Amino acid sequence: QAVADELLKQQAVWEESGCQLFFDHIRLNTQPAIDLAEHARQTDAIGLLARDLLILEGPDSDERKALIRQGRQQLATLDQYNEFKRFDPDIDQELTAEWLQRAGRAALTHMLATRE
Repeated sequence: QAVADELLKQQAVWEESGCQLFFDHIRLNTQPAIDLAEHARQTDAIGLLARDLLILEGPDSDERKALIRQGRQQLATLDQYNEFKRFDPDIDQELTAEWLQRAGRAALTHMLATRE
C-alpha cells in the first residue's frame, strides 16, 4: 500500500501514443489462496459459501444470475449502514458480482481463520 500511496503522491504523467496518462486511483486486491472446490464439499456454512463463490466466479448461468439478483436485493436493504452507502443499486450485474465475490471471500477467510 505504501508504494501505491507514494506513486499517487508523485502525480507522475506518462505519454504513450500521443496520450497523457496518469494514476488517479490504485486499488489493491490481494486475497489468500483458498481452495474453493475443496471447501465446497463441506456441508456447513463454509461449504455453502464456497459453493456460492464458485458459482459467482464461474461462467454466466441461471444460477449465477439468481445469486447476483439476490445479492442486489440484500445490499439494497443495507443502505442505512455506512459500509454500504457506496453501493449503487443500479450498477450492472458484473460489478455486483465483483462486490459479492470480494465480500464473500473476506467472510470465508474470516470463517476459516476462526475455525482453526
